[in-house]
Amino acid sequence: MKRKSSTRAERRQFRAQVGPLGNKLLQDKTLRLYRASLAAFLVWMQGEEKSWPSEAEELDEFMEEYVEHCWQQGDTRAEVANLLSALSHPVTGLARAAKHLRGAWRYYGLWVKLEKKEKCLPIRPVTCRAIAGRAIARGWFDMAFVLLLAYHCLLRTQEFSEARCGDFEWSACSDKGVLRLPNTKSGKRNHVEEQVSITDKKLSAFGRALMQDMQPGDRVLSCSIKVTRKRIRILLEDLGLQNLYILPYSFRRGGATAHFRAGNSMASTMARGRWSSATTARIYINEAMAALEAVQSEKQEKLLLKASKKLSQFLSG
Repeated sequence: MKRKSSTRAERRQFRAQVGPLGNKLLQDKTLRLYRASLAAFLVWMQGEEKSWPSEAEELDEFMEEYVEHCWQQGDTRAEVANLLSALSHPVTGLARAAKHLRGAWRYYGLWVKLEKKEKCLPIRPVTCRAIAGRAIARGWFDMAFVLLLAYHCLLRTQEFSEARCGDFEWSACSDKGVLRLPNTKSGKRNHVEEQVSITDKKLSAFGRALMQDMQPGDRVLSCSIKVTRKRIRILLEDLGLQNLYILPYSFRRGGATAHFRAGNSMASTMARGRWSSATTARIYINEAMAALEAVQSEKQEKLLLKASKKLSQFLSG
């Protein structure tokens, strides 16, 4: 049966609901970051008694000074990157002037070269389970679930922190499930909604029980990612691992390593991690394998095993 085409009125109604195309060039979160970086730059200009330049070359000089200022003040290079991206993006209306910011980009490139970002540590399965076990001991059940989920499903930080109750579908017997990922970069690029299966029976049962009183639009993780990072540091202190560079992204890196080691299939791990490039996936996994968290001291290993056992008891109960 031939599908009926939409009318002009229907298309106009739909597009009115979606909004102007220009508003969709950036995600709201990215736009907020850009605005914040521009606001910080304007505050600096005001403190330096500078007015907005009339020539692009003068803006480049100001930007060089500002990048130097951020470097000296100990700011993160992400703040500078956000500002340079904001000035270069059409949505800010400054893209024409940004073409002349060669000096500022050179300063930023030198910054990146001198201060290579340390990658977070991929963690072992026992460490993941121990961290989740300590989270449960502190009553952070939602955090325990999403960290276990991130490790099991190889989720990026944004993916697990923004997951909502309605994104999950559980089987009738609660022994497996599916997580839909509507806002992934690769999904948007390929115009598809990605999803990942949850095959761990106990994790599936935990998730279904956790979300039984939630509404579809409720975020599963009740705290912000900033609070999540703070809580991870607390849990690491509980386990005597505060000297290890473990961040939320460590769960994806560790999960990818564990998945590859268990199956020895790059193609399978690549599919589960949703990498579009085999070369990128291979480099990612090989680097993670080389950097995998080492076995700790006997005392710390006992703490990890004890916390992991507490998690097993909770999931079995």
